[in-house]
Amino acid sequence: RNEPNVPTGAVRAACVRLSRRAAAQPPMHLAVRGCDPGDARHGDIVTGLSWSNAGELLTVSDDHKVRVWSVDGEPVQQLSEVSFYCTGLLWHPSATGRAQGDVFVVGCTDGSFRLISRQGRVEKVEANAHEGAVTCVRWSRDGASLATAGEDGLIKSWSRTGMFRANLAASQGTVHAMCWSPDSDQILFSYERHLIVRPLQPSSKQTQWKAHDAPVLCCDWNPVTGFLASGGEDCKYRLWDAYGRQLYCSAPVEYSISAIAWAPSGQYFAVGSFNLLRLCDKAGWSYSRAQPACGSVFALAWTGDSTQVTAGCGEGNVLFAQLVGREVSCGPWEARQTAADVVTVVSVLDGQREELQFKDAVTELSLSAAHLIVVTATQLCIHATSNFNTPHVVELRGTVSLLLQSGPHFVMVDSVGGLQVLSYTGQLLSQPRFAGMRPSVLSPLSVAYAADLLAVVDSADAKVVRLFEPLTARQLGTLQHHLEVESVALSQLSVATKGGGRRLALIDRNRDLYVTPTEGVQEMVKLHTMVDTVAWNEENGSLAAIADGHFVVWYYPECVFVDRDLLPSTTLRQPTPDVGRSSELLDFRGIAPRHQTRIVYSLEAGLVLDYAAFWHHNPPSAQPFQINRRRRYITRVLTALPSDHAGTRATVRRSDGAVVTYAASPYHAMVERFVGAAAWESALRLCRYVKSHQLWACLAAMAVAGKELHTAEVAYAAIEAAEKLMFMAHVKELPTPEAREAELLLFRRKRAEAVQVLVQGGWIYRAIKMCIRCFAWEAAYDVARAHATHLDTVLYHRQKYLQETGREETLPKLQALVGSIQVDEEAIKQRVAKEKERELARGGAGA
Repeated sequence: RNEPNVPTGAVRAACVRLSRRAAAQPPMHLAVRGCDPGDARHGDIVTGLSWSNAGELLTVSDDHKVRVWSVDGEPVQQLSEVSFYCTGLLWHPSATGRAQGDVFVVGCTDGSFRLISRQGRVEKVEANAHEGAVTCVRWSRDGASLATAGEDGLIKSWSRTGMFRANLAASQGTVHAMCWSPDSDQILFSYERHLIVRPLQPSSKQTQWKAHDAPVLCCDWNPVTGFLASGGEDCKYRLWDAYGRQLYCSAPVEYSISAIAWAPSGQYFAVGSFNLLRLCDKAGWSYSRAQPACGSVFALAWTGDSTQVTAGCGEGNVLFAQLVGREVSCGPWEARQTAADVVTVVSVLDGQREELQFKDAVTELSLSAAHLIVVTATQLCIHATSNFNTPHVVELRGTVSLLLQSGPHFVMVDSVGGLQVLSYTGQLLSQPRFAGMRPSVLSPLSVAYAADLLAVVDSADAKVVRLFEPLTARQLGTLQHHLEVESVALSQLSVATKGGGRRLALIDRNRDLYVTPTEGVQEMVKLHTMVDTVAWNEENGSLAAIADGHFVVWYYPECVFVDRDLLPSTTLRQPTPDVGRSSELLDFRGIAPRHQTRIVYSLEAGLVLDYAAFWHHNPPSAQPFQINRRRRYITRVLTALPSDHAGTRATVRRSDGAVVTYAASPYHAMVERFVGAAAWESALRLCRYVKSHQLWACLAAMAVAGKELHTAEVAYAAIEAAEKLMFMAHVKELPTPEAREAELLLFRRKRAEAVQVLVQGGWIYRAIKMCIRCFAWEAAYDVARAHATHLDTVLYHRQKYLQETGREETLPKLQALVGSIQVDEEAIKQRVAKEKERELARGGAGA
């Protein structure tokens, strides 16, 4: 309601969506069920459990039995009965994702660990692995190494076959929890109240900090974001970065936190305590809280598709918790997972409702204005929002971990095929690959996707971003940064003005935001510091971020490559004191993206006075102009343009889980559309009507980028930039188009390109003079030497400069030139005059 002239349909859509969310529909949560009582239930504490890639769950208990369960929670068989007490169990991971490991490891209270085959046969017994009980067993992510921790305070490394390798770390007491880093090059473990990160490189120092007010009982390392989660006897769970900085601390629960585990997707984690199972977001806030009567939760394990978590409990029960209630929305469409295998799609405007039933549990959802993509355990189902009844179905071989939609195709990442580009008919278009790529760590933070470009952060070297052409998988190049890149985002629209292209925004390890072109010479420009999250607008070229406690919008970020002085004037900053450090920009788009607009122009001023929204299925009027002579305005139907409120809303999830919305001005997007259509006069009229310094600054930068000198003059005059106004007037008077283009490139701080334009046009003297004006003496000498002309001109201006500043010659190239060339001032002036006459003869000044 606070936004001016919001289309009625958009208001109705927003109100309907809010009313639906206020209804008694539970948010995303865990649907918990226990195993049936009887023989299938363990008779004592379940101390370890682990999922295989084949969808089988293995559990071990103090009743000495090892059981196998199906993904539906049904008991399959009792694998074996052992004579020892186990403290943990873990399947060997598959490095390729094509098949499950054929062995699992169990740690024992007698200080040994055992490798056991799928058939229940003991393959290896390491009897004296530790003094005292083995408290933790963990395979590395690639399955090449096994780490064990014990009551003796040692952490040891073993080969896949159980051969001792080395002592990785030592503490003064029992190690209660331990895990590997995502790259398997560090170990995280707990000692009393402390957490310790130990790199495996011998010369590296470990990082240690006090994590809890009581002993730490459990910890885990996010495989995607690199965050750490820990729980302890202080009844709290906390999140940390890899350097020990706290990101989140929960309120205390009633009992100690006994288990914690990240989902393989890295988007959420599960927390276990006495009669408590909680689902939490990666930022720390809680989705849901289940309180089954099961006793303490001692172990947690997620399925590979991150849709189900199982818990081993103190009363011998095994809990199976299915993730349900996930919801995605785009425009008027809202899709919600109402059951494990059911997705309900609703149009919040007309109430259209579709219930989609699938043969397997739903694992991923992705919704755009045109398509709904649903991933199950075995199938990929692609629905068009115009007809949900005839989907395209693709059989899957691996577990899907990522879906990104853009333009005529979409990106999918699974454990078998890796990174793939598919059409909306399910056809495989390409499979971009590079050495060292690990599909398991690809996430929305490390993959950016647009219709004609794909950017991927190199998992082997996080300072490198690789660019691919989606349709052919051809690598277009790489972008090199000086620090590790943590997040990337691609502009969804190319720059509207001439010479534009897509821009890549990245956030590095220091939380600095940079923007760079994806074509031509790499030019990293820092936009902001202390940035938490960033997103490009889906309908125009603006960029939004949550940075240093503010919501920041760069309406025309291209101005950093055009006129950097205008950047503060084209930026919106709104304080967001309650957003928090771990906030996330969910989307940045318009209020009603499916609307079209009827714009009313005044006959007298040509200004936008009023507009009304209508749906795309309404046919446009056959008469493009309707004249109302009494009110003296023209109604023109523009069916090709989206709503004028496109790109005005940013949705942000705060660190406490609440979703809030921030608004941006719609006028900048309107000016950008006018500029893209070369309607400069319309852009000027709109700016005069709005009377916004911010809008004039955007138009000035767009005009310089588009080489529209008259518009640039007017815009710079409106923002009272007199020196730049005079420069634009000077550029207009230059006699040749090459000279005007070169001066604009120089204005944009691209001297090398400006000189190249002049040289290619045959204006050698002007290229030399431009270098002299920039005091680039060696560059001026190189141009003159390469074309064997005006060497004496360079020497003349250099000597004159040295005399005025009272300096001695220090450049070796010009020192050698002094004795070999005679400087004749009159001859130089005559040649210069001839050059100017030749330029004037070319004509075209001010064109």
